[in-house]
Amino acid sequence: MPGPDGGTLWSLRYYDSFYKTNATRDRPENNNADRFVSEEGEPFAICPFSVIKPFTTGTDLPHRATYEDAFSIALAIHHLNTGDGSIVPQVADLNETCPLRFTMRTADTEYTPGIALKHVVDETKKACAFIGAYRSAVSMPMAIVTGLLGYPQISSKSTSADLDDRSQYPLFGRTVPSDAGNAVPLVLFLRNALQIQHLAVINVNDAYGNAYVEGMRQAAAKYVPDLIIQQIPVDATTESIKAAVRSVKQIGFRFVFSVVFTKETHDELLLEAYNQGVAGNGLHNWIFGDSFLGVLVDRTFEKDSPLYKAYRGVGLLEISGGVTGMEKYDAYVEQLSQMRNAIDMDYMRGLWPRPDLPPPEFVQPDDPTFLNQVVTSGFSPFAYEAAIALGLSACAAVINSENVTLFLNGTLHYEEYRANEFDGISGRVALDPLTGTRLPETALYRVVNYNPVPVDPSSPDGNQKFDTLLTHVFIDSEWEARGEYIFNDGTANLPADLAPPPDGNTGMLIGVACGVTAFLLLATSLVWCLIREHKRKSNDSVWRVQKHELHFADPPEILGRGQYGLVLSAEYRGTKVAVKRAIPPKKKMKKSETSPGKIGSNVRRSLFDPESEALAGIDPSTTQGDATEDHSGTSSGPGRATVSGTHSNNGRQSGKTSWSNMGVLSDLTKSHKNSVSSEHQNYRKMREDFVEEMRYLSRLRHPCITTVMGAVMEKDEEPMLVMEFMDHGSLYDLLHNETMVLEGDVLLQILCDISQGIRFLHSAEPKVIHGDLKTANILVDTRFRAKVADFGLSQEKNMGGTGTPFWMAPELLRRESKNTDKTDVYSFGIMLYEVYARRDPYEGQPARDVLRAVADPLIRKRPPAPSHMPAALKALMADCLDDDPEKRPTFEEIDTRLRRIDAEAALSASAASNAKNSHVSLFDIFPRHVAEALRDGRKVEPEHKDVVTIFFSDIVGYTDMSARMDPSKVANMLDRLYHKFDTLSQELEIFKVETIGDAYMAVTNLVSKQTYDHAKRIAHFAIRAVAVANETLIDEDDPTKGHVNIRVGFHSGPVVADVVGNRNPRYCLFGDTVNTASRMESNSAMNRINCSEEAAKYLKEQAPEIPLKPRGMVSIKGKGEMNCFWVNEQGTAKDSALERIRAKQKLKLLQQEIDQWGGGVIAPEQAPQKDLESQQLSAVAEGASRHFNEAPSAEFKKMEISLKDRLGRGQKCETWDMQFL
Repeated sequence: MPGPDGGTLWSLRYYDSFYKTNATRDRPENNNADRFVSEEGEPFAICPFSVIKPFTTGTDLPHRATYEDAFSIALAIHHLNTGDGSIVPQVADLNETCPLRFTMRTADTEYTPGIALKHVVDETKKACAFIGAYRSAVSMPMAIVTGLLGYPQISSKSTSADLDDRSQYPLFGRTVPSDAGNAVPLVLFLRNALQIQHLAVINVNDAYGNAYVEGMRQAAAKYVPDLIIQQIPVDATTESIKAAVRSVKQIGFRFVFSVVFTKETHDELLLEAYNQGVAGNGLHNWIFGDSFLGVLVDRTFEKDSPLYKAYRGVGLLEISGGVTGMEKYDAYVEQLSQMRNAIDMDYMRGLWPRPDLPPPEFVQPDDPTFLNQVVTSGFSPFAYEAAIALGLSACAAVINSENVTLFLNGTLHYEEYRANEFDGISGRVALDPLTGTRLPETALYRVVNYNPVPVDPSSPDGNQKFDTLLTHVFIDSEWEARGEYIFNDGTANLPADLAPPPDGNTGMLIGVACGVTAFLLLATSLVWCLIREHKRKSNDSVWRVQKHELHFADPPEILGRGQYGLVLSAEYRGTKVAVKRAIPPKKKMKKSETSPGKIGSNVRRSLFDPESEALAGIDPSTTQGDATEDHSGTSSGPGRATVSGTHSNNGRQSGKTSWSNMGVLSDLTKSHKNSVSSEHQNYRKMREDFVEEMRYLSRLRHPCITTVMGAVMEKDEEPMLVMEFMDHGSLYDLLHNETMVLEGDVLLQILCDISQGIRFLHSAEPKVIHGDLKTANILVDTRFRAKVADFGLSQEKNMGGTGTPFWMAPELLRRESKNTDKTDVYSFGIMLYEVYARRDPYEGQPARDVLRAVADPLIRKRPPAPSHMPAALKALMADCLDDDPEKRPTFEEIDTRLRRIDAEAALSASAASNAKNSHVSLFDIFPRHVAEALRDGRKVEPEHKDVVTIFFSDIVGYTDMSARMDPSKVANMLDRLYHKFDTLSQELEIFKVETIGDAYMAVTNLVSKQTYDHAKRIAHFAIRAVAVANETLIDEDDPTKGHVNIRVGFHSGPVVADVVGNRNPRYCLFGDTVNTASRMESNSAMNRINCSEEAAKYLKEQAPEIPLKPRGMVSIKGKGEMNCFWVNEQGTAKDSALERIRAKQKLKLLQQEIDQWGGGVIAPEQAPQKDLESQQLSAVAEGASRHFNEAPSAEFKKMEISLKDRLGRGQKCETWDMQFL
């Protein structure tokens, strides 16, 4: 490459010209880089970065901040091409070791998702990676498409926490933290720098604002647990603003953090606060997030006017790419300024992506406002860092690609990106290895303080403007003071954050009046309760169960996890039942009952607690999760939120929300600060409510509803609910079991059972409305008959609607109705989609947009009927989903219509397509004892296995192969590959369960007794399967297409095996073990083997010679964080050390949360508890140093589950508000 030809960006101009004129260009399949031969005859590749950003704002006006980003990216590319490490040391001499060079392409999103997607498609086969977009609403659809196409996409601006979902956005990353991450430095500043303990937060009442506050709460719980946050949602209406300010005044908090938008809303809020005496009085202080940017720019105020007084001393906390005085930031600004020359400006004008519009006038060397020793966009340094991150990772991917010269695969590129770490402009750039999002502790934040100065210095009493003063900088995980923070009173003295209590006389009078009133109310209530209890006591014997009648195994058999603890198996009068805690556990409040130094001594120890002595040595996370469903119905499938009736700590009904797609997390109350009397009253009321419900529900009996057999209600015993035991768990589990083929006759019978069960509930007197009808709340027995669960009267006590949002009727979303029989019909329509699509409704779509479209009476968005759904059911689904509730059928009509459908017509296309050929022997597809039973016409009973090891594999790039290759060649490839796998399975005595497309499933210790080597057999099978796959040609007629690459995962645990279906019987495995094994495969990597912690434990015992490399905690869809391991890979000492550190840090954070909530750990001042915790942590660390699998993988996991369970019992949820709709 020749030397500089003038200007700064000479390398970009050279490679642009080379790219356009050189005839040696070659881009093979699955390679994102273009290969060339240099003028010296050396092979190299060019990787074009496609910058898709809002170069205009949708009004055809150029966006100055985006052009600053473009100049920053161009500078970064030049540094990569020339090995210039003047800003990023890791780039130094990169051009000597890396065979890649980089160029730049541009496209204008116009702030519109549709236009952005068009550009992504246009850039296919031209770009090697994408940089963009700005808004998260544009980045989300872009990231879905770039992930499908196999191109990494890195944003320097989009901050929505939803973008961290790798299942939806598999190749997305960013060089800025997410909104959830931004909360960490915020709460640290408020608590540590300003010493605030009481904070009111006024937030815009939408998904963004609520998620922002939830992120603050979670960050506070981890880092500053004594910071009390009171959330006050607000809408952009005068009435809502007045009510919000009134709430601030009532609670007495004197620091307010606000997240609202638009200058007008800020002015109205602060003016109302001034009028109500909570702003501008020298006592109250207001702080804002980055939505405040620009509110006070170019504005003047009359001195001593209300807004002048209210805005005086406000603060702004924002993420920043750098501040003047930082060496690298100053060097960056200086080098951008050097690009203000005719050659570089002309080149950058040539990158203007809108040929229909003239280039921006400010991109001129003589324009003093553009890049003249200043950068107006605080995000431009992040754009520079995005290009650097992509460049360094692309070079690493090419260098580490041993099989193919100059090969840059998008997935490998992204994996190297996530592992990237370098010294950037804004500090050390380190990324979350799971999400690709920048870690907040490595980002730079700043706080500026607004203080008034005269517009005319010679007239100090004239009009005023607000100047900003940099007061604090967050760098290297620490806040540094850079100037004095001036508060509303005009001084730097820290003000009180809480209003003083009323004087003693007033407090005494109020206390006396309250005491007298409370006494009268208590006396009246007591007499009424005694009379009522006397009348009803004789009838309660029907459902009351004596505790001594329940017989638990020793140790108890864990069936799953309920809302308030574990679900256990028991025997009741000779019948197997499921038993769980019915309401939250009661805390022991008397000091005499606590045992200092004993974990959990201030919570009643129970069989339902994971840390119970009766469960010592049992890890609840490894039990079969679907042997019985949590009948509270609070468990739901991945990506869903459940809003179901639970008792909050103030004695009223509230909602529990855990909706990942929305990014809106439950509001956690500070209920642990209630008085002892309040705790007792709340617990008593929960018991009373439960008894009232049991008196009615115990009388409901029907074959298609889950039988509530009774409850334990004894003095000094926590209430226990006794339920019918269900073998196969929920219908949701069956539908999402990848080995299960449900034929049309089975599905039709299940739907008939559901309709009959709901019809019975709706016909009851009083009518029982389900309120949360979905497949997760339908349970299935051994005969594959369905029963409705999670029904009750609690919904009648709620204001507004309840349920899971995607299943809720539009009138509920619009808040026009409470739950009715017609809203249950709508939910049944959504459930029809679930049953035949075997997936969640609206999967992969932004939840907020979906719900708005569903609720909109003009749009009327609904899930499409699956193509293989029978016509009669398509019509029924459409009728159930009608926007007009009166036009929906009743369940009596639904039941009649379902009975009329012929079972033959209900056969799904998927079942028919998977039918076995008649010439295949039963002994080829079933274990011998099962095949013999089927041959002889005998019934096959379900078999429970305590532990098996399940193997899953799939082919990397199979979807792309299927699209590009002739179907016969794809079938030939699968036949050759699976023939080799079958031979291996026979050699190693492994039972092949199923092949589904490119997925291969096998199991050990199921049909043969392999107790002592089941994990070892699967591990050897996995290692050899990878090897034989890599020897198998994709296309025998075209060897250039390469060999097959697979992804492998396995897991060990319990299963139930059973034969399903009549026409085409299938041998299926049931249980959470199957789903977890599948997740191990989907979270593996090309030609690598991923296993769970449980499988690793068995493998270490059975085959210590096979090396295991710890991956740490991996985010598994539907499972949360799981400890995973690479098989047949050698771990390093660094890996072990990192795992020990992660374990200790995680336990410490969990312990801090427990201390905050008081959910089962004694007070911090009790030294024996601290000593015990230290001993436990030391034991974990010591064990980890001996071997990665001894601890923290086992002991740490038990401690973590125990702590999380106690934390969950201390956290209560407030009602989820859907006002954002």
